[in-house]
Amino acid sequence: MFEPNTNYPVVLVPGVLGYGDQSYATKVLPYFGMTAGSVEKTIKSLNMDCFTATFGALSGIWDRACELYAQIKGGTVDYGKAHSEKYGTSRFGRTYEGFCPNFGEGEDNKVTLIAHGFGVPVARLLIYLMANGSKKEQAAGGKDMSDLFAGGHTTAVHALVSLAGINDGTTFLQALEYRLPGTYRALTIGGLAYSQIDSLLHGGILKNHSVTSRHGNLLKLDFQKAGSFKDKLGLNESAVDGYLANTRDNLFWELTTDGMAEFNKCVRINPETYYIAYTGEVTRDYGELLPERKVLGKHDTVMVARDTSRPSFVLPDRSAGLLAPAAALMCTFKNYLPDAPLVTPAMAPNDGMVNTDFSLAPTTEEALGFQSAEACEPGVWYQMPVESKNHLRFLGLGVRPDTYRNEIYDMMAIIAKLPKY
Repeated sequence: MFEPNTNYPVVLVPGVLGYGDQSYATKVLPYFGMTAGSVEKTIKSLNMDCFTATFGALSGIWDRACELYAQIKGGTVDYGKAHSEKYGTSRFGRTYEGFCPNFGEGEDNKVTLIAHGFGVPVARLLIYLMANGSKKEQAAGGKDMSDLFAGGHTTAVHALVSLAGINDGTTFLQALEYRLPGTYRALTIGGLAYSQIDSLLHGGILKNHSVTSRHGNLLKLDFQKAGSFKDKLGLNESAVDGYLANTRDNLFWELTTDGMAEFNKCVRINPETYYIAYTGEVTRDYGELLPERKVLGKHDTVMVARDTSRPSFVLPDRSAGLLAPAAALMCTFKNYLPDAPLVTPAMAPNDGMVNTDFSLAPTTEEALGFQSAEACEPGVWYQMPVESKNHLRFLGLGVRPDTYRNEIYDMMAIIAKLPKY
Protein backbone atom coordinates (compact mmCIF):
# COMPACT_ATOMS: atom_id res chain seq x y z
CA MET A 1 0.00 0.00 0.00
CA PHE A 2 2.92 2.33 0.75
CA GLU A 3 6.65 2.03 1.15
CA PRO A 4 7.57 2.88 4.77
CA ASN A 5 10.75 4.66 5.78
CA THR A 6 10.35 3.09 9.22
CA ASN A 7 8.36 0.24 10.71
CA TYR A 8 8.43 0.82 14.46
CA PRO A 9 5.81 -0.81 16.74
CA VAL A 10 2.75 1.34 17.43
CA VAL A 11 1.37 1.80 20.94
CA LEU A 12 -2.17 3.20 21.24
CA VAL A 13 -2.62 5.39 24.32
CA PRO A 14 -6.27 5.85 25.42
CA GLY A 15 -7.82 8.79 27.25
CA VAL A 16 -9.60 9.21 30.60
CA LEU A 17 -12.00 6.26 30.43
CA GLY A 18 -9.79 4.32 28.05
CA TYR A 19 -8.91 0.65 28.18
CA GLY A 20 -6.77 -1.68 26.16
CA ASP A 21 -5.21 -5.12 25.97
CA GLN A 22 -5.59 -5.79 29.70
CA SER A 23 -9.35 -5.08 29.77
CA TYR A 24 -12.22 -7.45 29.03
CA ALA A 25 -14.14 -4.55 27.42
CA THR A 26 -11.72 -4.61 24.46
CA LYS A 27 -13.24 -7.88 23.23
CA VAL A 28 -16.69 -6.28 23.05
CA LEU A 29 -15.98 -2.66 22.05
CA PRO A 30 -12.34 -1.70 21.41
CA TYR A 31 -11.49 1.79 22.62
CA PHE A 32 -9.60 2.57 19.41
CA GLY A 33 -12.10 1.71 16.69
CA MET A 34 -15.31 1.32 18.71
CA THR A 35 -18.16 0.61 16.26
CA ALA A 36 -15.92 0.93 13.17
CA GLY A 37 -13.60 -1.98 13.96
CA SER A 38 -10.36 -2.39 15.88
CA VAL A 39 -7.59 0.08 14.99
CA GLU A 40 -5.08 -2.38 16.40
CA LYS A 41 -6.16 -5.03 13.88
CA THR A 42 -6.13 -2.49 11.06
CA ILE A 43 -2.55 -1.47 11.82
CA LYS A 44 -1.46 -5.10 12.17
CA SER A 45 -2.89 -5.75 8.69
CA LEU A 46 -0.17 -3.37 7.43
CA ASN A 47 2.50 -5.70 8.87
CA MET A 48 3.14 -3.36 11.79
CA ASP A 49 3.13 -4.44 15.43
CA CYS A 50 0.46 -2.66 17.45
CA PHE A 51 -0.53 -2.70 21.13
CA THR A 52 -3.05 -0.83 23.28
CA ALA A 53 -2.27 0.37 26.81
CA THR A 54 -4.61 0.18 29.80
CA PHE A 55 -4.64 2.55 32.79
CA GLY A 56 -6.13 2.86 36.24
CA ALA A 57 -9.47 4.64 36.05
CA LEU A 58 -8.35 7.45 38.38
CA SER A 59 -4.68 7.57 37.44
CA GLY A 60 -3.33 11.05 36.73
CA ILE A 61 -0.73 11.99 34.14
CA TRP A 62 2.28 10.89 36.21
CA ASP A 63 0.73 7.57 37.22
CA ARG A 64 -0.33 6.81 33.66
CA ALA A 65 3.12 7.61 32.27
CA CYS A 66 4.61 5.13 34.76
CA GLU A 67 1.98 2.53 33.84
CA LEU A 68 2.59 3.12 30.13
CA TYR A 69 6.33 2.61 30.52
CA ALA A 70 5.87 -0.69 32.38
CA GLN A 71 3.44 -1.97 29.75
CA ILE A 72 5.83 -1.15 26.90
CA LYS A 73 9.08 -2.21 28.57
CA GLY A 74 7.77 -4.90 30.88
CA GLY A 75 8.13 -5.28 34.64
CA THR A 76 6.38 -3.89 37.71
CA VAL A 77 5.00 -0.37 37.62
CA ASP A 78 7.14 1.97 39.75
CA TYR A 79 5.33 5.23 40.49
CA GLY A 80 8.48 6.64 42.06
CA LYS A 81 9.54 6.81 45.68
CA ALA A 82 9.44 10.61 45.89
CA HIS A 83 6.06 10.90 44.15
CA SER A 84 4.41 8.16 46.20
CA GLU A 85 5.68 9.52 49.51
CA LYS A 86 4.54 13.03 48.60
CA TYR A 87 0.94 11.95 47.92
CA GLY A 88 0.70 9.06 50.39
CA THR A 89 0.01 6.35 47.82
CA SER A 90 1.50 2.93 47.15
CA ARG A 91 4.73 2.94 45.16
CA PHE A 92 4.36 -0.22 43.06
CA GLY A 93 1.56 -1.48 40.83
CA ARG A 94 0.89 -4.33 38.43
CA THR A 95 3.52 -6.39 36.65
CA TYR A 96 3.50 -6.67 32.85
CA GLU A 97 5.28 -8.88 30.32
CA GLY A 98 5.99 -5.91 28.06
CA PHE A 99 4.96 -5.01 24.51
CA CYS A 100 8.53 -4.20 23.44
CA PRO A 101 11.05 -5.43 26.05
CA ASN A 102 13.94 -3.71 24.26
CA PHE A 103 12.20 -0.32 24.31
CA GLY A 104 14.70 2.54 24.41
CA GLU A 105 17.75 0.34 23.92
CA GLY A 106 19.40 1.83 20.85
CA GLU A 107 18.29 3.40 17.59
CA ASP A 108 16.27 0.42 16.36
CA ASN A 109 14.14 -0.06 19.48
CA LYS A 110 11.76 2.87 19.12
CA VAL A 111 7.97 3.01 19.25
CA THR A 112 5.36 5.31 17.77
CA LEU A 113 2.66 6.57 20.14
CA ILE A 114 -0.86 7.35 18.91
CA ALA A 115 -2.73 9.00 21.78
CA HIS A 116 -6.30 10.22 22.24
CA GLY A 117 -7.58 12.93 24.56
CA PHE A 118 -5.99 12.68 28.01
CA GLY A 119 -3.59 10.10 26.63
CA VAL A 120 -1.65 12.84 24.84
CA PRO A 121 -0.16 14.54 27.94
CA VAL A 122 0.58 11.03 29.26
CA ALA A 123 2.56 10.25 26.10
CA ARG A 124 4.28 13.65 26.26
CA LEU A 125 5.39 12.99 29.84
CA LEU A 126 6.66 9.51 28.94
CA ILE A 127 8.76 10.99 26.12
CA TYR A 128 10.09 13.69 28.45
CA LEU A 129 11.01 11.24 31.23
CA MET A 130 12.67 8.83 28.81
CA ALA A 131 14.83 11.68 27.55
CA ASN A 132 15.42 13.71 30.71
CA GLY A 133 14.52 11.54 33.68
CA SER A 134 13.36 12.93 37.04
CA LYS A 135 15.80 14.67 39.37
CA LYS A 136 13.47 14.19 42.35
CA GLU A 137 13.25 10.45 41.79
CA GLN A 138 16.98 10.20 41.16
CA ALA A 139 17.57 11.83 44.53
CA ALA A 140 15.11 9.57 46.35
CA GLY A 141 15.05 6.33 44.35
CA GLY A 142 18.30 4.61 45.24
CA LYS A 143 19.35 1.37 43.54
CA ASP A 144 15.79 0.14 42.97
CA MET A 145 14.74 3.22 40.98
CA SER A 146 12.95 2.56 37.70
CA ASP A 147 15.01 3.16 34.57
CA LEU A 148 12.22 5.51 33.42
CA PHE A 149 13.49 8.13 35.86
CA ALA A 150 17.11 7.84 34.77
CA GLY A 151 16.62 9.52 31.38
CA GLY A 152 19.10 9.41 28.55
CA HIS A 153 16.77 7.70 26.04
CA THR A 154 16.11 10.61 23.69
CA THR A 155 15.42 8.37 20.68
CA ALA A 156 12.98 6.00 22.40
CA VAL A 157 9.85 7.46 20.76
CA HIS A 158 9.92 8.01 17.01
CA ALA A 159 6.65 9.97 16.75
CA LEU A 160 3.65 11.09 18.79
CA VAL A 161 0.28 11.53 17.08
CA SER A 162 -2.29 13.53 19.04
CA LEU A 163 -5.94 12.71 18.31
CA ALA A 164 -8.21 15.37 19.85
CA GLY A 165 -5.55 15.75 22.52
CA ILE A 166 -6.05 17.65 25.75
CA ASN A 167 -2.93 19.74 25.22
CA ASP A 168 -3.97 22.90 27.08
CA GLY A 169 -6.83 21.55 29.20
CA THR A 170 -10.61 21.36 28.84
CA THR A 171 -13.55 23.14 30.49
CA PHE A 172 -15.88 20.14 30.21
CA LEU A 173 -15.55 18.62 33.68
CA GLN A 174 -15.44 22.06 35.29
CA ALA A 175 -18.73 22.94 33.56
CA LEU A 176 -20.24 19.58 34.54
CA GLU A 177 -19.31 20.00 38.20
CA TYR A 178 -20.78 23.51 38.17
CA ARG A 179 -24.09 22.39 36.65
CA LEU A 180 -24.22 19.12 38.61
CA PRO A 181 -22.44 19.58 41.96
CA GLY A 182 -20.98 16.32 43.20
CA THR A 183 -19.89 15.10 39.76
CA TYR A 184 -16.26 14.76 40.83
CA ARG A 185 -17.24 12.65 43.83
CA ALA A 186 -19.56 10.44 41.78
CA LEU A 187 -16.85 9.87 39.16
CA THR A 188 -14.33 9.05 41.90
CA ILE A 189 -16.67 6.42 43.35
CA GLY A 190 -17.21 5.02 39.87
CA GLY A 191 -13.47 4.91 39.22
CA LEU A 192 -12.70 3.11 42.47
CA ALA A 193 -15.54 0.65 41.83
CA TYR A 194 -14.24 -0.06 38.33
CA SER A 195 -10.71 -0.66 39.66
CA GLN A 196 -11.98 -3.08 42.28
CA ILE A 197 -14.21 -5.02 39.88
CA ASP A 198 -11.46 -5.18 37.26
CA SER A 199 -8.99 -6.49 39.86
CA LEU A 200 -11.45 -9.14 41.04
CA LEU A 201 -12.07 -10.32 37.47
CA HIS A 202 -8.35 -10.66 36.78
CA GLY A 203 -7.33 -12.09 40.14
CA GLY A 204 -10.36 -14.14 41.11
CA ILE A 205 -13.28 -13.00 43.23
CA LEU A 206 -12.31 -15.16 46.19
CA LYS A 207 -8.53 -14.96 45.82
CA ASN A 208 -7.91 -11.25 45.40
CA HIS A 209 -8.01 -9.31 48.66
CA SER A 210 -5.25 -6.82 47.86
CA VAL A 211 -5.66 -3.09 47.41
CA THR A 212 -7.03 -2.58 43.90
CA SER A 213 -6.11 1.08 43.43
CA ARG A 214 -3.37 3.33 44.75
CA HIS A 215 -5.98 5.15 46.80
CA GLY A 216 -7.56 2.08 48.43
CA ASN A 217 -10.62 -0.08 47.75
CA LEU A 218 -14.07 1.43 47.41
CA LEU A 219 -15.68 -1.49 49.21
CA LYS A 220 -14.46 -3.35 52.29
CA LEU A 221 -16.41 -6.57 51.94
CA ASP A 222 -17.22 -8.34 55.21
CA PHE A 223 -20.18 -10.71 54.96
CA GLN A 224 -19.67 -11.84 58.55
CA LYS A 225 -20.40 -8.32 59.78
CA ALA A 226 -23.74 -7.71 61.45
CA GLY A 227 -26.20 -5.27 59.98
CA SER A 228 -27.69 -4.57 56.57
CA PHE A 229 -26.26 -5.61 53.21
CA LYS A 230 -24.94 -2.06 52.82
CA ASP A 231 -23.02 -2.44 56.09
CA LYS A 232 -21.51 -5.70 54.83
CA LEU A 233 -20.29 -3.95 51.67
CA GLY A 234 -18.55 -1.27 53.73
CA LEU A 235 -18.28 1.83 51.52
CA ASN A 236 -14.80 3.28 52.05
CA GLU A 237 -15.45 7.04 52.26
CA SER A 238 -11.84 7.73 53.26
CA ALA A 239 -10.58 6.40 49.91
CA VAL A 240 -12.91 8.79 48.07
CA ASP A 241 -12.00 11.75 50.29
CA GLY A 242 -8.30 10.94 50.05
CA TYR A 243 -8.33 11.02 46.27
CA LEU A 244 -10.24 14.30 46.07
CA ALA A 245 -7.98 15.87 48.71
CA ASN A 246 -4.91 15.46 46.46
CA THR A 247 -5.61 18.55 44.38
CA ARG A 248 -2.41 18.11 42.35
CA ASP A 249 -2.53 14.35 41.93
CA ASN A 250 -5.96 13.70 40.45
CA LEU A 251 -7.16 13.92 36.90
CA PHE A 252 -9.99 16.37 37.67
CA TRP A 253 -7.38 19.04 38.39
CA GLU A 254 -5.02 17.99 35.61
CA LEU A 255 -7.79 18.21 33.01
CA THR A 256 -8.48 21.88 33.75
CA THR A 257 -6.79 24.71 31.88
CA ASP A 258 -4.86 25.67 35.03
CA GLY A 259 -3.79 22.07 35.60
CA MET A 260 -2.50 21.67 32.07
CA ALA A 261 -0.80 25.08 32.20
CA GLU A 262 1.13 23.85 35.23
CA PHE A 263 1.96 20.60 33.44
CA ASN A 264 3.15 22.41 30.31
CA LYS A 265 5.60 24.45 32.38
CA CYS A 266 7.32 21.25 33.50
CA VAL A 267 7.49 19.37 30.19
CA ARG A 268 9.37 20.40 27.08
CA ILE A 269 9.40 18.98 23.58
CA ASN A 270 11.91 16.28 22.68
CA PRO A 271 14.15 17.37 19.77
CA GLU A 272 14.39 13.79 18.44
CA THR A 273 10.65 12.97 18.26
CA TYR A 274 8.09 13.89 15.58
CA TYR A 275 4.82 15.47 16.78
CA ILE A 276 1.55 15.62 14.79
CA ALA A 277 -1.81 16.97 16.05
CA TYR A 278 -5.32 16.21 14.76
CA THR A 279 -8.10 18.48 16.06
CA GLY A 280 -11.90 18.51 15.76
CA GLU A 281 -14.62 21.12 16.14
CA VAL A 282 -18.39 20.52 16.18
CA THR A 283 -19.66 24.00 16.98
CA ARG A 284 -20.24 27.13 14.96
CA ASP A 285 -20.97 30.80 15.62
CA TYR A 286 -24.56 31.30 14.53
CA GLY A 287 -24.18 35.04 15.19
CA GLU A 288 -22.69 35.23 11.72
CA LEU A 289 -26.16 34.54 10.30
CA LEU A 290 -27.70 37.63 11.92
CA PRO A 291 -28.24 40.73 9.76
CA GLU A 292 -25.94 43.71 10.14
CA ARG A 293 -27.09 46.37 12.57
CA LYS A 294 -27.57 50.00 11.54
CA VAL A 295 -25.81 52.62 13.65
CA LEU A 296 -27.63 55.96 13.61
CA GLY A 297 -26.26 59.45 14.21
CA LYS A 298 -27.90 62.43 15.93
CA HIS A 299 -30.91 62.28 13.61
CA ASP A 300 -32.57 58.90 13.60
CA THR A 301 -33.51 59.32 9.97
CA VAL A 302 -29.89 59.57 8.81
CA MET A 303 -27.75 56.45 8.65
CA VAL A 304 -24.15 57.53 9.15
CA ALA A 305 -22.43 54.16 9.57
CA ARG A 306 -22.94 50.40 9.48
CA ASP A 307 -21.70 48.28 12.41
CA THR A 308 -20.37 44.97 11.13
CA SER A 309 -19.95 43.48 14.61
CA ARG A 310 -22.49 40.87 15.64
CA PRO A 311 -23.26 39.06 18.89
CA SER A 312 -21.71 35.62 19.23
CA PHE A 313 -23.95 32.55 19.53
CA VAL A 314 -21.72 29.47 19.55
CA LEU A 315 -23.76 26.25 19.55
CA PRO A 316 -23.28 22.63 18.37
CA ASP A 317 -23.83 21.74 14.73
CA ARG A 318 -24.83 18.41 13.15
CA SER A 319 -21.35 16.94 13.43
CA ALA A 320 -21.64 17.00 17.25
CA GLY A 321 -23.79 13.87 17.09
CA LEU A 322 -24.18 12.13 20.45
CA LEU A 323 -21.92 14.71 22.08
CA ALA A 324 -24.23 17.63 21.26
CA PRO A 325 -25.40 18.03 24.92
CA ALA A 326 -21.79 18.10 26.14
CA ALA A 327 -20.81 20.53 23.39
CA ALA A 328 -23.74 22.80 24.33
CA LEU A 329 -22.76 22.63 28.00
CA MET A 330 -19.24 23.82 27.17
CA CYS A 331 -20.53 26.52 24.78
CA THR A 332 -22.75 28.10 27.42
CA PHE A 333 -20.44 27.85 30.44
CA LYS A 334 -18.44 30.82 31.70
CA ASN A 335 -16.52 31.34 34.93
CA TYR A 336 -14.95 34.45 36.38
CA LEU A 337 -14.75 33.32 40.01
CA PRO A 338 -11.22 33.34 41.45
CA ASP A 339 -11.48 29.90 43.09
CA ALA A 340 -11.69 28.04 39.75
CA PRO A 341 -9.98 28.29 36.35
CA LEU A 342 -11.11 31.21 34.19
CA VAL A 343 -13.56 30.30 31.40
CA THR A 344 -14.49 32.95 28.82
CA PRO A 345 -16.77 32.94 25.73
CA ALA A 346 -13.64 32.74 23.55
CA MET A 347 -13.25 29.14 24.76
CA ALA A 348 -16.71 28.10 23.49
CA PRO A 349 -15.72 26.27 20.24
CA ASN A 350 -15.16 22.60 21.08
CA ASP A 351 -15.34 18.98 19.88
CA GLY A 352 -17.88 17.91 22.49
CA MET A 353 -15.24 17.16 25.14
CA VAL A 354 -12.26 19.42 24.51
CA ASN A 355 -12.12 23.10 23.58
CA THR A 356 -10.85 23.46 20.02
CA ASP A 357 -8.09 25.93 20.89
CA PHE A 358 -6.86 23.63 23.68
CA SER A 359 -6.75 20.57 21.40
CA LEU A 360 -4.34 22.20 18.99
CA ALA A 361 -0.59 21.76 19.44
CA PRO A 362 0.41 22.96 22.95
CA THR A 363 0.78 26.74 23.12
CA THR A 364 4.07 26.33 24.97
CA GLU A 365 5.73 24.48 22.08
CA GLU A 366 6.64 25.41 18.51
CA ALA A 367 4.04 24.48 15.90
CA LEU A 368 3.75 24.64 12.11
CA GLY A 369 1.02 23.70 9.63
CA PHE A 370 1.38 20.18 8.24
CA GLN A 371 2.45 20.07 4.59
CA SER A 372 3.81 16.57 4.00
CA ALA A 373 5.49 13.78 5.94
CA GLU A 374 8.72 14.26 4.02
CA ALA A 375 8.87 17.94 5.06
CA CYS A 376 8.47 17.21 8.79
CA GLU A 377 11.33 17.64 11.23
CA PRO A 378 11.58 16.29 14.78
CA GLY A 379 11.19 18.63 17.73
CA VAL A 380 8.32 20.59 16.14
CA TRP A 381 4.54 20.12 16.30
CA TYR A 382 2.75 19.80 12.95
CA GLN A 383 -0.90 20.81 13.09
CA MET A 384 -3.44 19.20 10.78
CA PRO A 385 -6.41 21.33 9.56
CA VAL A 386 -9.27 21.40 12.06
CA GLU A 387 -11.92 18.83 11.07
CA SER A 388 -15.69 18.63 11.68
CA LYS A 389 -15.34 15.65 14.01
CA ASN A 390 -16.47 15.17 17.57
CA HIS A 391 -14.17 13.81 20.26
CA LEU A 392 -15.32 10.20 19.83
CA ARG A 393 -15.43 10.40 16.03
CA PHE A 394 -11.62 10.16 16.10
CA LEU A 395 -12.10 6.75 17.75
CA GLY A 396 -14.50 5.50 15.09
CA LEU A 397 -17.81 5.89 16.94
CA GLY A 398 -20.69 6.03 14.47
CA VAL A 399 -18.45 5.83 11.38
CA ARG A 400 -18.68 3.42 8.48
CA PRO A 401 -15.94 0.80 8.92
CA ASP A 402 -14.53 1.32 5.43
CA THR A 403 -14.41 5.10 5.85
CA TYR A 404 -12.67 4.88 9.20
CA ARG A 405 -10.27 2.18 8.00
CA ASN A 406 -9.19 4.43 5.11
CA GLU A 407 -8.59 7.27 7.56
CA ILE A 408 -6.33 5.01 9.62
CA TYR A 409 -4.47 3.96 6.46
CA ASP A 410 -3.90 7.63 5.58
CA MET A 411 -2.61 8.39 9.07
CA MET A 412 -0.31 5.37 9.07
CA ALA A 413 1.02 6.35 5.63
CA ILE A 414 2.08 9.70 7.10
CA ILE A 415 3.73 8.03 10.10
CA ALA A 416 5.55 5.48 7.93
CA LYS A 417 6.88 8.19 5.60
CA LEU A 418 8.37 10.33 8.37
CA PRO A 419 12.12 10.49 7.73
CA LYS A 420 14.20 8.14 9.86
CA TYR A 421 15.96 10.16 12.53
